[in-house]
Amino acid sequence: MKFLIAILQFHFFLKEFVAYAVANQADLNLSDEQITNLEFRWTGWLTKINAYTNPITFGPGTKSDIVGAYNDDSLYVGGIQGQIKSNPSVTLNGTARLALNIPADKPRRGHVPVSIIRPLVTFLKKLSMEIEIFVVDPGAPTRKAKPKDVYSIGTKQVITAPDAAEPKPEAYIMQLPEKKTIFTKYFTSDQVGQKLWMKAFYISPTGEAGPDGDVFSTIIM
Repeated sequence: MKFLIAILQFHFFLKEFVAYAVANQADLNLSDEQITNLEFRWTGWLTKINAYTNPITFGPGTKSDIVGAYNDDSLYVGGIQGQIKSNPSVTLNGTARLALNIPADKPRRGHVPVSIIRPLVTFLKKLSMEIEIFVVDPGAPTRKAKPKDVYSIGTKQVITAPDAAEPKPEAYIMQLPEKKTIFTKYFTSDQVGQKLWMKAFYISPTGEAGPDGDVFSTIIM
């Protein structure tokens, strides 16, 4: 049920995001290539979510397809959100912020030092193609709230063969930041049986990244 809720929430967000981006391409300073890519992704997403939510076609294959699209499309759209937010020539009104899911920055209270804490990654629960993850402050291992002056949690991951050696630092792929210390990662059927390697770091309210924590790994079920 948690996965279905996440997929449906992303579905309605993506629908609004693509529609607004297409209608306001010039104001958002988006390229023709980006608009074409967004439209292509939306068309592909519709095909996959219709197959996943149809009782006749629902199954492990359609779940794997929608997970792959969810992971890929959320990273792509997150990159465009970051581009829009950081572009000083783009002005967003309330309608734009709502459609694009780009909230206004809160008033800053000056520079906030980045946390030097190296968080730990723990795997709370493993289900079929799902892993619930808890990023832990080693100084308060039972506390579920983020440490003081930590705005979000960054993670880096790589997936390898189950018997592979620990990957080199440059092999890790940055993921979208998480607002909560407990979150769920979803995987495709071809990733089942492979090994997930992950490390986390804290991000300050001004967007600065703290040091990476240790690497933790587990087999994807």
